Amino acid sequence: FGVCLDTCHVHAAGYAWRGEAAYEALWAEFDSVIGLDRLKLIHSNDAKRERGSRVDRHEHLGKGRIGLATFRRLVRDPRLAHVPIILETPEAETMHRENLELLRSMRPRACAGRRDAAGRPVGYTCSGAAAARSLAAPAPVVQERSRSV
Repeated sequence: FGVCLDTCHVHAAGYAWRGEAAYEALWAEFDSVIGLDRLKLIHSNDAKRERGSRVDRHEHLGKGRIGLATFRRLVRDPRLAHVPIILETPEAETMHRENLELLRSMRPRACAGRRDAAGRPVGYTCSGAAAARSLAAPAPVVQERSRSV
């Protein structure tokens, strides 16, 4: 079975992941309880409410309580290189392009070029012309979600 992680849900449930130590601790716990191999999708959205509020109110990236540094770590984390990321932010019709461009801009400019035993890219995804070529590959592709939240 597979798991989808929603960034706002993690925050609203009270998990700390702002800062490098907290981010690493969150993924260590996730791996020990669920397993990183079971992570199949990430819904990416910032949070309007404070950590631990148990309130699921999505916000535009960088405009909420999770913060841009956490999203930057997320898209650059080599352990998550195979996991697609889908935006699930408010005002899909007018703001998804802006959120998508912001998230994509956080990725490193160069491609790692390494692959795991299954042939999936390992490390960072690419941007620019290389990103266009990699869309068909099973690499993480930041995508739009056409639903308002």
